[in-house]
Amino acid sequence: MKYRCIKYWGILILGALSTYFISVEGFYAVNEQDRGVVLRNGKFLKVAQPGPGWKIPFVDQVTTVSMQNNLIYWPALQARTEDLDVMDLEVSIVWRVAPDEVQSMYKKYTTLEAVENILLIPKITEQARLIVSHYNTEQALKNRETFVRGFSSAIRAAIDGPVLIESIDIGNVHMESIHIE
Repeated sequence: MKYRCIKYWGILILGALSTYFISVEGFYAVNEQDRGVVLRNGKFLKVAQPGPGWKIPFVDQVTTVSMQNNLIYWPALQARTEDLDVMDLEVSIVWRVAPDEVQSMYKKYTTLEAVENILLIPKITEQARLIVSHYNTEQALKNRETFVRGFSSAIRAAIDGPVLIESIDIGNVHMESIHIE
């Protein structure tokens, strides 16, 4: 009788703990402004859309990827003009992960910081320096609109990754003794 009671309570406690872990560890929720990357034993399984979902406890892991806008800002991005004048550009770029590219973004970069550091910042600085080098100081200053349009087009064309460039803004332009707002 005593053995049955212990066995009964043991099974009851084990069942309660199993139910608790499955209910706590088995469900997840992805916020509306995110996508979830579901990993099974560390390998990519699927992209989870916003809302509730279920995963296998202790086997699956869910990592969220923000779909919100991100900002890269340079207060003074330096580049040399055609006539070797040093130009400091105040540049801000707003970008986000393309919703249908979450899988490729995660597989290649894993985090948003890696997207910035490996893909965006090197390509943007390279293209900025290249486009500025095609202008002399006078052209860049007198034809600012054409310069900004060319600058934006070159950067958009260079970014071939899983991101969308929402906006490119060039603020202040500084050249040695010249300052233009």
